[in-house]
Amino acid sequence: MIHKMKKQINILLILLVISIPIVAQNNNMIFVKGASYKMGDMTGKGKDNERPVHEVTINSFFVSKFQVTVGDFKDFISETGYITDCEKKKGGMIWLVENRKQKYYFDSTANWRNVGYIPKENQPVTFVSWNDAVAFCNWKSKKDKMTPCYKIIGDSVVWNKSAKGYRLLTEAEWEYMARSGGKEYQFSWGNDSLPLINGKKANLRN
Repeated sequence: MIHKMKKQINILLILLVISIPIVAQNNNMIFVKGASYKMGDMTGKGKDNERPVHEVTINSFFVSKFQVTVGDFKDFISETGYITDCEKKKGGMIWLVENRKQKYYFDSTANWRNVGYIPKENQPVTFVSWNDAVAFCNWKSKKDKMTPCYKIIGDSVVWNKSAKGYRLLTEAEWEYMARSGGKEYQFSWGNDSLPLINGKKANLRN
């Protein structure tokens, strides 16, 4: 599978989740049993690209129990000298909530080291792009003496599906996990939204 690497990409506030389709290397990996499930928007409230609902089958895999932390990413940067897309673009968008007020603005100093504040090393890393995540996976695979799953060829990335290294979850794998094993839920816990929090509904608690 080939994904085109965009020369100009949006900064993504993502949490890297790494999966490995072989035997778990340590207790930080958990087993997810493969299955068939109906993927897509069943509520009619989603976007057009989430329809039509269709059945997909995923193989069993292992996934990291924890999100990649700032400390993990720092080790990667220290050993490789890698420069993230956000750093190349000189900044990104910051979203903060302070005293119950929301702020969303561009910060020329924003990157994984500075997300509006200096994150602790045990917090999930953010301000990393898909390209950055792929580079991290390859580095982690080599560090753990496994074959990298991705080959970077010019502006393209080739996923070697036979490689026994770390990789990113596919969309189907992610949705399967987020919906508690492919259950026909609107939320991971069910179809009922959480009660009002400070006058607003949300799928999180503070």
